[in-house]
Amino acid sequence: MGSGISREEREKLALQEKEETPYLSKEEELYLSKHKHALDYKFTEEEKNFLHHNGYLVVKGLFPKSFCDKMVEELFDRAKKLTGLCKDDFHTWTTQVFRGSGKLGFMDIWHSPSYYDIRQDPRIYSIYAQLYRSHDISICLDRVSMKPPSFIEIKDGDQTKRINFPELHGMFQIHNDLNLWYLQESQYQGSVCLSDCSIGSGGFVCIPGFHKLDKIRTYRDRYEKGHFTSEKVCDPPDIHSYFNLFYDANEIKTRAIEVPMEAGDLVIWSSRLPHASAINKSSNWRIQCYVNYIKNTPFNKFIRDSHTSAVRTGIMPEFFSSGNSTGTPLDWEAPFHKEPELSWLGRRVLGFEVFDHNDNLHNKKNEIKFTNWYTYYTILKPVFTER
Repeated sequence: MGSGISREEREKLALQEKEETPYLSKEEELYLSKHKHALDYKFTEEEKNFLHHNGYLVVKGLFPKSFCDKMVEELFDRAKKLTGLCKDDFHTWTTQVFRGSGKLGFMDIWHSPSYYDIRQDPRIYSIYAQLYRSHDISICLDRVSMKPPSFIEIKDGDQTKRINFPELHGMFQIHNDLNLWYLQESQYQGSVCLSDCSIGSGGFVCIPGFHKLDKIRTYRDRYEKGHFTSEKVCDPPDIHSYFNLFYDANEIKTRAIEVPMEAGDLVIWSSRLPHASAINKSSNWRIQCYVNYIKNTPFNKFIRDSHTSAVRTGIMPEFFSSGNSTGTPLDWEAPFHKEPELSWLGRRVLGFEVFDHNDNLHNKKNEIKFTNWYTYYTILKPVFTER
């Protein structure tokens, strides 16, 4: 697939690339301190150091187990109403239940009371505000992951019978939810673990440290020289491609790890980090929900508006946080939906009200940077060319 812009243009854009880091300058910390909840979460030095070097971080015990159990109950109640899925009845675990997600375990449940509690949690907002260096950010709606057990064991008289479910399980290929050739802005993703997920239970997978620019630039060079295909020369992914598979099989084989988590843990990672989720090989359900914030830039307005509308109606939003389409619009949750009660923060991160833009040190900087590359190459340049 062609990149849509020339090598010379890409090289100019590469000059704007900066390493991501959780360490705030004094100016950035002062700016955030003037905005409600922006500094609620206090990173330890160990957490900042780990995130800086590895590109991901597990924040332990952000939510109590009782909260996680309540949300899991909500999800299974909704799943039963929508699909007939029952947690303890393996006869209901069919490929048809996991609509359109193949063997990956995604379930098109986008709304639940507890999910909205997570979405407007000040600590998660604060984590993203610090990583984005901006208080003016929005939470995006996302579906949940409900991976069924790989097998169960049932008593059959004096014997124990094992039933396997290979048709329900597959590996989500390692990928990036952004384009590694266009890294002028920071982007992070996160998810909350709702059930204990030890290694082998289908949890988060990543290649630690691959968010660093030296690693990414080497990968881009090898990709373009055809190291990962039979072609001698490969064009980078198109500038509009926001979901891209990671093709370095040796890196995947030798460096990819599965990260164990417990119910209530939050994992947050740089979108520059190649990642996926593993196959659930255990006899337990793996339940997880995604929490992705985006910056309120001109480009992201269509994403934010789509999600605000979905909060009101209970339908599936048109777009993921990455900008990719969610597929055919789905309204099957609408009959069960009740517009959530939102806090001061919730009304702002979900798009019902705007943040105070006074003393927003970073908005003008971000707008200039945005105009320099993304607006020009995706909006202005085609218009000028047509003229």
